[in-house]
Parts: sequence; structure tokens; C-alpha cells
Amino acid sequence: MVQFLFVTFFIAFVFNLIFIVRKNRLMPFLPDRDKDNKLKIAAFIALLAVYFSFNFGWSASGGMIFAIVWESLAGRQGCFYLIIFGGIVGGSILMELNSPTDLLLKIVSSILFGLSESLIHDLKENSPYAIANQISLVVMLGMSVSYPFMKVVVLSMWQYLILLVLGFSMYFNLLLMIKLMQSQRVSMVMGVTSGIIIISATNFVTISDYVACLMIVLSILVLLKV
Repeated sequence: MVQFLFVTFFIAFVFNLIFIVRKNRLMPFLPDRDKDNKLKIAAFIALLAVYFSFNFGWSASGGMIFAIVWESLAGRQGCFYLIIFGGIVGGSILMELNSPTDLLLKIVSSILFGLSESLIHDLKENSPYAIANQISLVVMLGMSVSYPFMKVVVLSMWQYLILLVLGFSMYFNLLLMIKLMQSQRVSMVMGVTSGIIIISATNFVTISDYVACLMIVLSILVLLKV
């Protein structure tokens, strides 16, 4: 997984820097120092979230708890949002329920992603390509530093070829996520992405898994209509 992220983010960084930023004579950083520092903090928090996800996993319920708090701080404290977000939280807890300690550690990673996203949302007037440049650079460097501490395997040329293709996919997905974070409010992005991630990562074995999936899907559909 370390090699996957390093290679794909390396390709994303190089492609963005050479063929987008330099070709179009864009700045690889934000012109305002305060906003550029905020972007660096967001990228570092995103890197921490990736590390936590590596070791402990991801919790959609943590992302939704962050979304509920964010809505409350924004002044949208109505019962309607609480019910919608609560549906995703309840469904994700049914899918993730294992041990309280594991769930708590998973929640930390999703809250870190939420914090990073909230900082990026404040940069909605800035170039998504400059944001992608710094995020991909920080994650790439973070992955390279972790090589001595995490298990790695020797990849074949065929595997590197696959990672080359996935690197372009990583770049376009990163760019789309950044534009989504810039254009939509934080709770909306956390609600939709958290629900989709937990559904796609769940093995549907018991009836409760299907009930939880239905709760999450219905909540997401209502959230998209709001």
C-alpha cells in the first residue's frame, strides 16, 4: 500500500506540475501566504489521515459525526439534518461494529479527513491545480519517509505499469475531489463520500448489512436533494 500511494501520487504530482502548472504558467503554490500556509496544514492533516487509515481503517460514522458538528457550528442545527446524518451514522456503525477501540481509532482518521476538507473548502477561490500540486507532494514525501518503517515488497515491471495507469486515475480523482470540496459545503461532501466509502468497503453477509446499506443510500439521496 505504501508503494501504491507513493508511485500513484508521484505520477500525479509530476503530471500536474509539468503538463498543467508549467505549461499554463500557473503558480505551484497559492499567492497569499496565509492561504498557502493553510493549504500546507490541510495537506499535512490529510497525510496523517492516510496513515491512520493504513493502520486502523476508515469510519464513515466518524465522518458523519464531524459533519453534524460542522452543521451545528454553521448555525444549521435543525432536526432535519440531525436525522439525515444520523441515518448514515447508524448504518455505518452497523457495518463497522467490531470493538469499541477499533471503531474509535477509525473515527480519528475520518475526522482528520474532515478537518483537511474544511481547510480546503476555505480555499474555494484558489486554483485547484495548485492545491493538487501541494497535496500530492506532501503525501508523496510522507510515503517515501515511511518506507523504512512499513512493509514493502518488490514490484514487477507489470505491476509498475499498472501503477502508472492508476497514477493518472489518482490525479483526476484528486482533482475532482478538490473541486467538490471547494464548491460544496463540508458536511455535504463528508456525508456523501463517507457513505459511499463504507458501502463499497463492506462485505454484505448479514441482514443488518443490507438494512444499514439501505439507511445510508436513502440518507445520501435525501442529502443530495437538500
